[in-house]
Amino acid sequence: MSGPLAGTVILDLTQQLVGPGATMLLGDMGAEIIHVEPPPQPDQPFASVDSVGRMRASLNFNRNKRSICIDLTTDSGREIVYELASRADACIQNYRPGVAEKLHLDYDTIRQRNPSLVYCEISAFGFQGSERHRVGFDIIAQGGGGSLVPGWRSPALPSPVSVPIGDVTGMCLAALGIVSALHHRHRTNEGQRVQTSMLDGVMMQNILRLVAVEREDQAWRSAIVEGLGEMVRGGASYGDLVDASATGIGGLPSTDAAGIGLNVYYRCYGTADGFIAIGCLNLNQQLRL
Repeated sequence: MSGPLAGTVILDLTQQLVGPGATMLLGDMGAEIIHVEPPPQPDQPFASVDSVGRMRASLNFNRNKRSICIDLTTDSGREIVYELASRADACIQNYRPGVAEKLHLDYDTIRQRNPSLVYCEISAFGFQGSERHRVGFDIIAQGGGGSLVPGWRSPALPSPVSVPIGDVTGMCLAALGIVSALHHRHRTNEGQRVQTSMLDGVMMQNILRLVAVEREDQAWRSAIVEGLGEMVRGGASYGDLVDASATGIGGLPSTDAAGIGLNVYYRCYGTADGFIAIGCLNLNQQLRL
């Protein structure tokens, strides 16, 4: 396959979505992806399995790849991986921190076979701190990153957003990190370790709510805290609190519940034949609207 990464070989040791999604993107750009899969298991991680036992989603995120089934718990299986790594440009895995070391597939071990290798690892909660060894799926990362919203079944309960943002943004960060490291290697012939996490992906999605200028924001932030406090004391549901605080830039409340008016220029409206989304963030657009 042609593309900017044609001729680049990626050794893919990932499973689930965030890792295979990253190599899917690299494969779409022309890289040769060698996907190492574990021996078949009786249980499947997803419910949508076709008549021959393959995950339907895998037909999408495992496109543009060649695969090989290897038991990584055996010495013979690891020797095959070492041989593949010795002629790869990059290797990627998304094991829980510590598992790669147990399998002898960690960065320090792999780079002995290929010192110029780019080695990418993805975790749920990063590689430092007390949460680094936790197993996590997208819903857990969304909870840790503050992205849960009122559920459609029960507005009083938090639910993940419909798009797996930890997985999707995490895969983009991993692919970007690998491409950047390959560019660095092209100039210096130096390999390196690249690390990212699903929590990084969720926090990236919350970028507009993570910026605060204390001198400018103190007054309205105090009003927000006071308004939300009154809602809590009044028995407001989780959904009410999210509606009051989750949509504005910097966490600015968007309803009158906390004393701040609704942003009429950035919301959805009901019409006679469905819904319409309005987004006007500069004065000229607002005047024309």
